[in-house]
Amino acid sequence: MVEKLKISEANLSILGILIRVARLKQGYSLRNLSSLTQFSHTLISNIEKGKQIPSEETLIDIFKVLKLKLFTSKNIEEEMTYYFNTIFSHIINHHYELAEKLVKEMEKNSHQYENSYEVVNYFIIRCLFYSITNTDLEEKEERISQYGKVFELFNPKQKQLLYFIKGLDYLNDDNYKLASDNFEMAIKIGDRDINSLIKEYLVKSYIDQYKFTDSVSIAQTVIEDFEEKTIYIRAMNCRLLIARVYLKILKLDEAEKLISYVESFAMQYKVDILLDKCHILKSEILFFKLDYKEATKELNLSKLKDSKDVTFLKFRILLMSKASHLFDYYYDVMNNKKENITTKDYLLIKVLMMWINIEVRNDEEYVDSLNQLVKLSIAANDQEIIGVAHNLLIMFYREKRRYKRALEIAETLLIHKKIHISYYSVKK
Repeated sequence: MVEKLKISEANLSILGILIRVARLKQGYSLRNLSSLTQFSHTLISNIEKGKQIPSEETLIDIFKVLKLKLFTSKNIEEEMTYYFNTIFSHIINHHYELAEKLVKEMEKNSHQYENSYEVVNYFIIRCLFYSITNTDLEEKEERISQYGKVFELFNPKQKQLLYFIKGLDYLNDDNYKLASDNFEMAIKIGDRDINSLIKEYLVKSYIDQYKFTDSVSIAQTVIEDFEEKTIYIRAMNCRLLIARVYLKILKLDEAEKLISYVESFAMQYKVDILLDKCHILKSEILFFKLDYKEATKELNLSKLKDSKDVTFLKFRILLMSKASHLFDYYYDVMNNKKENITTKDYLLIKVLMMWINIEVRNDEEYVDSLNQLVKLSIAANDQEIIGVAHNLLIMFYREKRRYKRALEIAETLLIHKKIHISYYSVKK
C-alpha cells in the first residue's frame, strides 16, 4: 500500500493530519489508539507528525479503527488544484458570485476531498470564501479548531491563509485587535500576491483602532499594487477605506472627493457593491452635517438593507433626529435583526436608546450593558466605542452624584483612549 501510494514528504504530513484530526474528533488519546491498534503510541505520534512512513499493515489497521478511507486518485489532486486556484482568483478579483458557484460545485465531492491528500487545501479555500464573504458555515469554527491542532504540518501558504481566515472572522465580529494580530502574522509569512489582499483587510482593522497614519499609508501602497494588476474593484475599495479615515477625523471635504471618484467609476462600470458603499459613506457625511433627512434618502439608495453598517447607521439617524418611528425600528432590530449585527452593535444600540430615552431606562440593565460594551471595546481596541461607553458611564455616575466612581472611569478612559474626537461626544 505504501509503495503504491508513493508517500511524499508533503503527503506524509497530510496523512498525519488526517489521522490526528480523526483521532481527536473521535475522542481517542494516543494511548487509546495504541491499545486499539496494538502499535506503540510513539509510532502513531511520529506518523501524525509526519516523521515516519507507516507500513502498509500499520496504515490499514489505523484507518480501520478510525473508519477512514483514503482517496488517492490523481484526478482529485488535479480537481483541487483547479478549484483552489480558480476560486482564489475569483476572490482576489472580487467576483464572489463566480467563487460561490465553484465552492458549491466543489462541496458536492466533499467526502472525497476530506479523505484525500487535498484535505487541507479543501478546508482552506472553502473557509476563505465563507469568511471573506461573511457567510455562515455551521461547522467552520469547529474545523478551524481541529486543524489548528495540526497547524505545524501546514505548508507556508496554508499557514498564511489560515491566519488570514482567522483575522477575517475576528474582523466580522468587530474584534479589530485580534483581527489585526492575525493579519500581521499572515503578512509576515510573505506571499506578495496574497499580502496585497490581506493588507486591504488589515487597513479595515486598523481604522477603528485609530491607526490612521498606518491605514492611509498601507491603503495607498495596496491601491498601487491592485491597479498594477488591474484589480480595480479592490483598488477602489481601498480608496473608500481612506475616505473612512477622513470621516473619522472629520475631514469631510476630502472624504467626499474620494467617494465621488469611486462613485463615478462604480456608475460607469456598474459595480453595485461599490455604489452601495458610496451611498452608506455619503449618508454618514450627511449625518455628521446633521442633515438627517438627506442622510436617510442616501442610505435608502443602498441595497445592503440588512448589513450591520446600514442597520446601525439607520438607527443613529432615527435616534438623533428623534423620528416618530424610532421605537418601532428599535424593537424590530432587537427582536428580528439581532443575528444581522454583532454583539457590540447590539449593546451599543441598546445603551444609546436608553441614554436618549430615560423613560425606558432600567439603571441596572443600562450599567450592565455599558460595562459589557467597555470590556468588548477594550478587547477589540475599538477606540470609538471605548470613548462612547466610558463617557456614558461617567455621565450616569455624575447624574447619580457618585463622583468618585465617575472619576475612576475617567481615569480608565485616559489609559485606553488614544485620540479624542469630538463628533461622537455624548451630547443630547
